[in-house]
Amino acid sequence: MVSYYQLGSQKRLNEIVMVGSHDAAITSGASNVQTQSLNIAEQAAAGVRIFDIRITGGIVGKVGVDNKPIGQLAAFHGSGIGTKGVKGVVENRSGQHAQMKVKPMTGVMGAYGETLSAILKQSREFVTKNSTEFLILKFDKCDNWQLIAEACIDLLGDKIYLGGGNVNTKTLQQLAGSVIVVFGPDAWKTLSPTFVSKGILKFKSLYSKSGTPGVYDPNFPGIQYIGKGGTDVVPWKKGFYRFFKGKMKENIKKQIKIMSQGPAVDPDVLGMMYWTTTGATASIKKRNAFLWNDKNQEKLVELWETRMPPSVDPTDPSAAPVLKTFMPNFVMVDFADATKCEKIFDLNFLSAMNAHNLAIEHYNQAD
Repeated sequence: MVSYYQLGSQKRLNEIVMVGSHDAAITSGASNVQTQSLNIAEQAAAGVRIFDIRITGGIVGKVGVDNKPIGQLAAFHGSGIGTKGVKGVVENRSGQHAQMKVKPMTGVMGAYGETLSAILKQSREFVTKNSTEFLILKFDKCDNWQLIAEACIDLLGDKIYLGGGNVNTKTLQQLAGSVIVVFGPDAWKTLSPTFVSKGILKFKSLYSKSGTPGVYDPNFPGIQYIGKGGTDVVPWKKGFYRFFKGKMKENIKKQIKIMSQGPAVDPDVLGMMYWTTTGATASIKKRNAFLWNDKNQEKLVELWETRMPPSVDPTDPSAAPVLKTFMPNFVMVDFADATKCEKIFDLNFLSAMNAHNLAIEHYNQAD
């Protein structure tokens, strides 16, 4: 099992390179929808430390003499056919039934994944068995925020991270044995601020389409990062190889543009790089396999080392420590497994001078 704690108990979160799981809980569905083959516990054991999770209500059956639908909170990926309210099962100590929004999925464009209760139970069990490790559950694009928050607090119990404050600068020792739960800006339009004291922290992306990144707040209760995924969903009609290659090039170009904003903010900001591609119809697994062939794995490393302050010459040996400081901390992937995680984990051992030499090679190729 990959152990980040071996990098040093006093290493801060923004000083290490970790694996992130894109659409982490979608372990089933059509080939154009499924993004992972391992469940949350298996991904964590392989080396994933941040999980991109999207939760909504899903209809799981009918109850009562009037045959009313009943739902359960679960991960989802793709499009739904509107939303409606049904009674749902929120698994916590009270076993309560609560009104929740449900998003019916289409057979082609969407699918449900693991249930929220399974995600939380697996996360709790992992940090209980591996008390020096941590997990980050990043909830985004969800419905039923209050129900999700209550379930996180209840099912994670004493393993939910209650240290508060700016998680970017926390040490591995401070995070050890905890599940850090972070919700995006949409959640806090409806959630009470008191949830922060109960372990529901925040995340904020400082990336801006305008080209001017957001302002880093050293007192922010959660994580702040620069990053964004996604490529054009419209498929290329140029044959499979050219399609996959074109998608990879599109992602590299987009990621370089996004990560170029990182050096304009504080070096304590986390970098989040996506080694993924988006498409409406083609198999995600096949696209992902192309990204991870022997040749393209090296392109991943080259992309990882392109985040650099514009005022610094990456070919100057004196810039080596600065280059290493601004490397992305999270590499988000589809179909996370031990091989991918070890490749990304090994980036932690890339010295400043190695990064400098890679930069020279990259810039020479660009010329």
